Amino acid sequence: MTTILADTDSLIKLTKAGLKEVVVNNFTVLIPPKVKEESIDHAHGKPDATIIERNIVRKKIKVHPTTRGEPEVEHEIRQLNIHAGEQDLYRLSSQTSYDLISSDDQKFLKILHLLNKKAVTPASLLVLLYKRKKIKPEEARTMLHHLKPYISMEEYELSLQEVD
Repeated sequence: MTTILADTDSLIKLTKAGLKEVVVNNFTVLIPPKVKEESIDHAHGKPDATIIERNIVRKKIKVHPTTRGEPEVEHEIRQLNIHAGEQDLYRLSSQTSYDLISSDDQKFLKILHLLNKKAVTPASLLVLLYKRKKIKPEEARTMLHHLKPYISMEEYELSLQEVD
């Protein structure tokens, strides 16, 4: 199964759009402790936090521990000026095997692409599910429609073209 490392932005947008379940049922989703902290502990009691926490309890999302990275990784983190959950996610990407990083933070995505790390947006995950025939075209369009308020119009339209 494809392993996805997810950041807080990605998890929250997928949750708000009601799409996280299809993602966690079709991918292995790993998050570092800081992403758990940002998405659950700092948002305790909010519906999104409750849903994400339920997925962790049910082991649909796995919190993967991280440690301070190699000096080279820590130097990169300082140079890249990334913070909190993205720092921990970046460390995790150097400490475990994965297929894709999912984020909706455009600055972070640009950094990941520059460093040749495979990174995608939540909308791209839906397109991938469609291309792998895990969801039908009409389901993909409906899911993208639910995600539309949380993504750019350009990303929405490009993703929609992929499933038409």
